Parts: sequence; structure tokens; C-alpha cells
Amino acid sequence: MDVRAENCNVFYHIEGGPVAIADVTGKARALFDARRDRVPIAPFTDEDPELGMADGYAVQAELVRLILAEGDSIIGYKAGLTSKPMQRMLGVGQPDFAPDLASKDRERARTWVLAGFTEGLKSPDDTLVFVSPEERAQIREDQAACMGCLSHCGFSSWKDHDDHSTGRLADPRSFCIQKTLQDIAHGAPVDENLMFAGHGAYRFKQDPFYSNNFTPTVKQLVDRILTGD
Repeated sequence: MDVRAENCNVFYHIEGGPVAIADVTGKARALFDARRDRVPIAPFTDEDPELGMADGYAVQAELVRLILAEGDSIIGYKAGLTSKPMQRMLGVGQPDFAPDLASKDRERARTWVLAGFTEGLKSPDDTLVFVSPEERAQIREDQAACMGCLSHCGFSSWKDHDDHSTGRLADPRSFCIQKTLQDIAHGAPVDENLMFAGHGAYRFKQDPFYSNNFTPTVKQLVDRILTGD
């Protein structure tokens, strides 16, 4: 049976025929049933492209109310679309947010905590990164020890001019490239550090100074650089 309601713009197909969705409650119920039955449904915006963020959050709030009424609980909140480039690509101006439900993520959260990831570090995208206490201490130490090797550093928020700050929070998701290069130079495992070269590195093989696999000492290299050749 084709059940239509006034102002209905979405139909949710279930066994026995489509059920009209005319409002927030109907949309939330459709999502609730799809979640329970593990049956995908088409995005509501396929039928109504004018639906926006406010509509989405209204449906989300009603959906969460239905889920909580069945005995679930909220253990936290999560954010998506925290990347500015992704926001621009999708035409939104802010991250999206949703509650974290116990039925879905409680055990995952407990496993994460038991694994030692208990310290939250805020990123410049208004998200949290959870690390171990030891990793947190190391990240903070590395950020404080910034040597200013880049004109703009996302890891420490250093900038080499004006007020010497990028204006963004130091990003714990990054790392100090100066430190990792120095670690490699002093014998640290190559597979645990990043090693890279500048855009002219491809010319290395063409330089007669390094022919026959010659590896100079630091003094020999400095002397060569001072020649200007």
C-alpha cells in the first residue's frame, strides 16, 4: 500500500509497503528501524535536497531519544569533518557532532583505556587525540624543544617571523622532523624514524663528489659546502 501524508517528501520501504515520513519523528523512526533491522535506506536529501544541518540535528535528537528509551546510554560524544579542507569540499562551515552510544562503543572505549591510551591532547581542529602518559610527556617535551627548523611548524606552532606563532594550537598528531632526522644520524633505527631529503636530492647521484659510493665525514662535507661548488 502507498501511504502518503501531507508534506511527505520521503518514503521508507519496509516489508508490507512504503511508510510515509512527513516529519522529524517519522525520519527518526525510519532510521531507528533501519538500525535495528540492519536495512539501509536512501538519504533523506535524495527526496528533499533542501534539508540542512538543523534538520539533521533535529532528526538525530529524536533518533537518540528512541534509542535511549530502549535502554541504551550515552558514554561520550564524537566529532566528524574536523578537517577544514573536507568542510570546504562538502560545503559546511563546522564539524558535525553525535553522541557515542554504549551499545556501540563502550567496549571499544574500555579496550582503548586498558591499552593505556588515557591522556587526551587537543588538536587545532577541536578534536582529542588519546595517547599513553609516556607518549604525552614525550610529545610535550618535543614541542617545547622546538628548534625552529621550519618557517611554519604545525607540531609546535612556531613561525619564523612576525609574532613567531602560526596562531594555531600545537598539533599532537604531527611530530618533530628535526628530532627524527637527528635520531637517524645518531644511530636510531631507520624503521622507527622518518628520513627525507629536499627536492634536489635526485641530483645526489650526479655529483662526482659522491662517486664510487664515497661518504664524506662532516668536516669533508662542510669544507665542500664552503667552496661554493
